[in-house]
Amino acid sequence: MTDQATTIPKGWKMTTLGEVINIRNGKSRPDNGKQYPVYGGNGILGYADEYNIDEKIIIVGRVGAYCGSIFLEKEKIWLSDNALGVLAKEKSNIDFLYYLLKKINLNKQAIGGAQPLLTQCIINQIEALVPEREEEQRAIAAVLSSFDDKIELLREQNKTLEVIAQAIFKEWFVHFNFPNENGKPYKASGGKMIDSELGKIPEGWRVGGLGEEIETMLGGTPSTEKKEYWENGNIPWINSGKVNDFRIYEPTSYITEKALNESATKLMPKGTIVIAITGATLGQVSRLEIDSTGNQSVIGILPNDKFSSAYLFYWMLENVSTIINTATGGAQQHINKNDVNGFDFIVPPNDILKKYYEAVNPMVEKISNNCFQIQTLSKLRDTLLPKLMKGDVRIKGLRE
Repeated sequence: MTDQATTIPKGWKMTTLGEVINIRNGKSRPDNGKQYPVYGGNGILGYADEYNIDEKIIIVGRVGAYCGSIFLEKEKIWLSDNALGVLAKEKSNIDFLYYLLKKINLNKQAIGGAQPLLTQCIINQIEALVPEREEEQRAIAAVLSSFDDKIELLREQNKTLEVIAQAIFKEWFVHFNFPNENGKPYKASGGKMIDSELGKIPEGWRVGGLGEEIETMLGGTPSTEKKEYWENGNIPWINSGKVNDFRIYEPTSYITEKALNESATKLMPKGTIVIAITGATLGQVSRLEIDSTGNQSVIGILPNDKFSSAYLFYWMLENVSTIINTATGGAQQHINKNDVNGFDFIVPPNDILKKYYEAVNPMVEKISNNCFQIQTLSKLRDTLLPKLMKGDVRIKGLRE
């Protein structure tokens, strides 16, 4: 029912979603192909050579863990049967509707417990405040999409920088084709290779245990039964799930100084490489963009004067699959700090590392800066979204 306390801005109306949208059901996923994305409740599931949607559409997760998830797609797609497709009716703007649905939070409208479900009927009956003029809807969507476009641009830039940096690492420290004194690739141009525990490596290089060259740190969880460890905390703390993030620039929670001093958790500096060591996140790797503590399912690999995070991060990405092959346990596989410390680690000469850092450090810093810019833009968009969607903030030149 309409909230009687709601103030309806001039030129807006309270209506139901069914008055402004059309909903389509998806169909069973076709055979695998290459041409058109297949969308489910959790995004793109794969690709097919058929499509059943050929216009701009909002994809809504219909059932299960991704019920209420929302994606906007403007290309031809196949909409699967665990998702619903939302289209704009006449005089409604599809981009505006996308942000409207994000504000409504459809997941909270779902029925069912362990297996939440959204139906066309449920969505159609949801009440919403919308501008009567499509022009104003477009203007609101344009403001919000400008934030999303910039965020997406920064994310794509980060992906590109990541690919380049990782390729340079692999070429230098896996294929050993770093530039020699003549600027030619070392191994490919006949540079001398010597035997080691890890096979052939360039002359002047050596192999040591990771724990002998680098400090590693196991996290811990302060007792959740002690309020003084968590209430009004200002020290970042992450769990292993956070290691799924591309980079970590926001914590899972905050702990207090007392918790840091009286528990097993330790403060890891910005630039620390973190690896998840158990369960579903086993083997996930990320980089701290902030000083943070972590739980007992996270190991930190701390950079030092010789090995910066620009080396350690890409080394870990290259070697993590081999490290987790040492995992033990049944249903809950895990590795421990000793497994990481005992792993053989190639140690290049300082002059090679210096040249590598000159090439890669600027990329690592650019990725970091982009992450914080994404964070700022996301917060601004999320602050502005409800204000624009309630008419509290109006677009200049569009007021009645």
